[in-house]
Amino acid sequence: VDGYEHGAGTFTEANQRSKYRGEFQRGARHGHGVQIWETKTYDGQWKNNRVHGRGELSWRVTGALYKGLFENGGYHGHGCFQSGDGKEGYIGQWKEGAKHGVGKQYWRDGRVYEGSFERNNPHGFGCMAFPSGSLYTGNWKHGMRSGQGIEIEAGGNLLFCGLWHENVPQKANTTLLQQIADDMSIPSQQYEIRKDTLDIKRSSSSGDSGFRTGHDAESIFWDY
Repeated sequence: VDGYEHGAGTFTEANQRSKYRGEFQRGARHGHGVQIWETKTYDGQWKNNRVHGRGELSWRVTGALYKGLFENGGYHGHGCFQSGDGKEGYIGQWKEGAKHGVGKQYWRDGRVYEGSFERNNPHGFGCMAFPSGSLYTGNWKHGMRSGQGIEIEAGGNLLFCGLWHENVPQKANTTLLQQIADDMSIPSQQYEIRKDTLDIKRSSSSGDSGFRTGHDAESIFWDY
């Protein structure tokens, strides 16, 4: 239309390192399309030449996968990220390419966290299970236990209950356990965080269900 690509078509970069197949609108990638680079492939929605909407981004060498929502080129909204070996993962909310909001994450070293995130770190209220079997439930700040919280060992014995600062216990509070249970209404299942809650099968790019998560996500903000 008027000299622009419009409708379904294919575009290959002059250096042959990138190829797009899908919909165009007045010369811009817009609608559904597949972009193939040397190291990764994106299959999903576009808006004015930027990844925008629901899509799937996969890396051929590492096998890493993100599937979910994008906005203006970055992860934004609900989405899942997994490493190629499935030993690290995140499922939950994203904002401008970072984990932000409510989500669940497990790490390669065996830690599992469920709760609030801010800019890729646990921040706010959440629960973390450690490889030792101990469990911390309480407040976080920039990825560290800070504020009121409780740590319980694998056998169920109380390790510490009270005020924390940058992962270090500060002042005990023997009434905190009941306060948190009553005031914050912690559901009992939050004491049973398991890695397999994130083990969701990978599916095709269509539909809303069927992710297999894993991988501590990097922030990607593309500028095409």
